[in-house]
Amino acid sequence: MTEEQIKIENEKRLELLENKFEEIKERQESELTCDFDKALEEYVKKKERFTVRFLGKIYELPQSVPFNFSTFFLRYCIKKVGGQQVVSIPDDKILQFIKLMFGQKFLIALETSNNVNVSIEFVNETIVPFVMKQWGYDIDNENVKDLQKKISSQEL
Repeated sequence: MTEEQIKIENEKRLELLENKFEEIKERQESELTCDFDKALEEYVKKKERFTVRFLGKIYELPQSVPFNFSTFFLRYCIKKVGGQQVVSIPDDKILQFIKLMFGQKFLIALETSNNVNVSIEFVNETIVPFVMKQWGYDIDNENVKDLQKKISSQEL
């Protein structure tokens, strides 16, 4: 075998080895990787959205708590008072709370409404507890309201 033939054979072997390496690498990656994108797609298909009608428009909300809302809620809205958890939305976070819960379009509709009966209190006392209950959080019980009143009176 000539030196040129040996060189060609070595290049063929090297190419074969590289191809086999890539094949093995791809197989291992696919076997060791859990694809949660497909799981998320199936999860979303099973969960139906529910709707809220307000100010003549219908707003779609997810069936379960969105992650960004959940982290916001846990970070800013749950406090421990006297060994009990209290739900309280900080005044400076109310708009962000509404935006994360209902979406930007809902917030804009509130801000631009000419209806004098539309208020933050109505949204917080009526719509928010309904949505939170749909998401599995019962924030509309009397103990929570009593504790919120006590906290509000202490802050004044």
